[in-house]
Amino acid sequence: RSYRESSFLSQNWKYPIVIVPICPREHRWLHTLWAKCRNGCLAFKLAGMNAFKQAFLDARPKLLEPLYDLEIQVPQEVMGEVMSDLQARRAIITGIDSAEQNQLILAKVPLAELHTYSSTLRSITQGRASYHAKYAEYAPVPENKQHELVKEGVEELEMA
Repeated sequence: RSYRESSFLSQNWKYPIVIVPICPREHRWLHTLWAKCRNGCLAFKLAGMNAFKQAFLDARPKLLEPLYDLEIQVPQEVMGEVMSDLQARRAIITGIDSAEQNQLILAKVPLAELHTYSSTLRSITQGRASYHAKYAEYAPVPENKQHELVKEGVEELEMA
C-alpha cells in the first residue's frame, strides 16, 4: 500500500453511536488531491475526513434496531394490562388468538425494550403468563428515539 492509501484508509471514523469503518474506492479526485498536498499529509487527512463527514451527514443515515417476534400466552383477565405494557414498549401488535383458556398475543418488539420484560410480565400476571421471543428483522428507529440516542452519544463523547 502507498502512504496515500494507508493514511486515508487507516482512519476509524468515529461518530456518537458507532465506529464506522469506511473503505473508499480509489478515485481520480483523491489522486489529484494527493498530488497537490504532497508536502502536507495532515492537510490530506483533514480534507478527506471533512469530505466524508459532510457526505455522511448529507446522506441522513438511519439507525436500525433488531425487532423480535413475541408470542405471549396470557389469561383473559389481565389481557388489557399486558397490551398496555406492550404498547409502552413500542410494540406492534400483529395479532390476537384464543389458545385454550388463555389468549395468544402476537407482537413485534424492539430488543432494547425486552431486557426487563420477563419480570414485568410475571408481575402483571402473577406468574400465569408465558412468552417466547424470536428474532424477526431490523427496522429503523423512530425519529424521536434516534435524536435521543444521538444526543446521549454526543454527551458521552464530550464527557470522555
